[in-house]
Amino acid sequence: MDREFSTVRASLPRALPKLVRVALGVDREAQQSWSQDPYAPLRGWRDAVEALGVLVMQQGPVAVDEMRGFASIEPESLPAILLNSKDDPRARAFTLLHELGHLALTRNVQ
Repeated sequence: MDREFSTVRASLPRALPKLVRVALGVDREAQQSWSQDPYAPLRGWRDAVEALGVLVMQQGPVAVDEMRGFASIEPESLPAILLNSKDDPRARAFTLLHELGHLALTRNVQ
């Protein structure tokens, strides 16, 4: 394993996923109650992320193999996440939480 990567990995808070779940207010039971509709997780997580004050947008001018999503991590910018609407809704839910992780590591998202 690359030594530099090991240093970065060791510095990441191990509790981050739990802290983010608490901040989002979505426990496992709530998550499991979402319907089998493939859009339900995307709606549930998007609503929770937007409740934190993060703007979530969806747009599809770019192929999924080029971009699934990104987050605005500049401190002076509005916290925002863009998801590729061409992607499967379940994949968009994953990308949303992935990008929220970038925001959580680079900004004070509360």
